Amino acid sequence: MRAIPPPLHLRQSERQALTAFGFVERTQVAHGTTLESLDQRFLEKVVMDLFGPSRKPGLGDTLESLASQGFLRKGQQGYRLSEVGSVHSDQLYFQHIASRFDRFFHQCETSGAYRELCERVHGTDLCQFNIMSAMQTDLMISVLDLDSSKTVLDFGCGTGMYSELIASLTGAHVTGIDIAARTVRRAIRRCQDRRSDVEFIPGELNTCDITSRYDSVIAVDSLYLLGNLQSTIHRMTAALKPGGGMAIFHNENTRDDLRPRLASVLWKSSLEFRQWDLTEESNRILLAKRKALSDLEATFKAEGNRELHHTLVVDVKKNIMLARSGANQRFFYHAVVPPEC
Repeated sequence: MRAIPPPLHLRQSERQALTAFGFVERTQVAHGTTLESLDQRFLEKVVMDLFGPSRKPGLGDTLESLASQGFLRKGQQGYRLSEVGSVHSDQLYFQHIASRFDRFFHQCETSGAYRELCERVHGTDLCQFNIMSAMQTDLMISVLDLDSSKTVLDFGCGTGMYSELIASLTGAHVTGIDIAARTVRRAIRRCQDRRSDVEFIPGELNTCDITSRYDSVIAVDSLYLLGNLQSTIHRMTAALKPGGGMAIFHNENTRDDLRPRLASVLWKSSLEFRQWDLTEESNRILLAKRKALSDLEATFKAEGNRELHHTLVVDVKKNIMLARSGANQRFFYHAVVPPEC
C-alpha cells in the first residue's frame, strides 16, 4: 500500500490518539485477534504508555474530534477506526516507532559508556542492542555459506554496524534496511568509502520497495514490532533468489499462547527450515549485561545518560525474570526457498 502522509491539520493529541490505535491494531494482528471497538480509558492508558506520563490525561474531546473528521466510528462500546483512519493510524504508528528508535540509536552511538558495555558483553562494539555473540554470528555465516560471491539483505539493520561486520568477515555484499531513517543516513555517511560491499536503505520492512533479489536474508531480533509474521516472512521470501536462505534470530515468550510461533509461520509458508535453541547462550549474555550495567552505572550517569541506563536495566531485568520462569527462549532459524520459486 502506498504511504499516505497524515493530515497536517491534526492536533498533537489527535496524532497521539491515532498512533495509539495503530499500536493496538498492530498488536491485534500479531496475536491474530480483532476488537470491534476500544473504550476511552483503555486508549488513554495506551497513549500514556507510548508517550510518557507528561501526556495530559483525558481523550474525550480528542476522540469526538477524530470521529467528526471521519477517522473514527463511534459505537455503543467505544471507538473503532474508519478505513481512512486505519491508513493514517498505521502511518503514524510507524513514524512513532522510527522516531523512537532513531533517538535510542543516537543515544547509544554517542555514549561512551554504552560502547564500553557492548565491548564487555559481546566482545565487539557494534553498538548492538540484541543478544548476539560471536558464536551466533559464526553459526549464521557457516549455515548460509557466505563468501564474496554472495549478496545479503539485512532486514532491520539498526545502526548498520552488524551489516558492516558481516561484509568484513565474509566479503559478501550486504544491504541493510531499517525504518529508523536518520540512523540509516548516519550509516550511509559512515560507509561512503566502502559502497562496493555495504549499502543502506531507509524504509519500513513490510512496505518498502525491494527491487533486487538476494542470496540470503538475515533478521537479527528485528521481527517483533511488525505485526503479521506471515506477511513478513512472505516479504523476506520474495526478496530471495531461488534456492536462497533466510537466517532469523528470534526470542519467543513460550507462555504467550496468542502470538504464533515463528516455526509454525515458516511451516505454513511451506519453507524447509532448521532450528537451533540458543536459550542458554542468551541467558549467559543477559547475566553478563546485568553485571556490566551495574559496573558502568556511574559512567552512564557522569556522561548524562541516566535515562538510557535505566531503560537498559529495566529491559535486562524483565528478560532475566522471563528466562528464570522458563518463558523466554531464543532460537536461530535457517529456512531455504525452493529452487523453483
